[in-house]
Amino acid sequence: MLKIGDLFVIHQLHRDGWSIAAIARHMGLDRKTVRKYLNAGLQAPVYGPRAPRPRRLDPYRDYLKARVQAHPELSAMRLLREIRAMGYEGGRTAVTDYLQQVRPAVERGYEHRFETPPGQQGQADFAHFKVTFAREPQQVRVVWLFTLVLGEDADGGIIYHPVMRDLGAHYGFVPRACAPYRAKTKGKVERPFR
Repeated sequence: MLKIGDLFVIHQLHRDGWSIAAIARHMGLDRKTVRKYLNAGLQAPVYGPRAPRPRRLDPYRDYLKARVQAHPELSAMRLLREIRAMGYEGGRTAVTDYLQQVRPAVERGYEHRFETPPGQQGQADFAHFKVTFAREPQQVRVVWLFTLVLGEDADGGIIYHPVMRDLGAHYGFVPRACAPYRAKTKGKVERPFR
């Protein structure tokens, strides 16, 4: 198949008075090919779909699909080790890309949001900021912020230090730890300091 630019050249040479034989010699084509493109006019060539090339991962696709459907929690690295033991010589990216296509979707549970009246529960967090003060505009300082917002939640079942329990008994509160980096479990303190 010729490129569209070559088609233009063939037609331009023909308009300039070149013979089909001269155009064929100049372009390195057969005269019948030149005649065919002149008769077809200036139309972009139509290419069919390419046949897929064989990939190194092809012999292992069925295995990977079966493994990940039976055990969706398997990591790509583990499956990569398994097929390498079977003879796979390709890269990791091909495996991870394929697993994204065939891994079953994980149903995520909903997150329970709760609201509490003030004074019933405490959510605490630390945050740090880089700031400059008006008196020293050239000096950047790190300021640490401790936040405590009160609210309510169910009892957690975590073992706390006895001093913390004594403090809670004295002041009338029960400590409950939230998972780190889970802003949704302590949104009242995370939200103001985004």
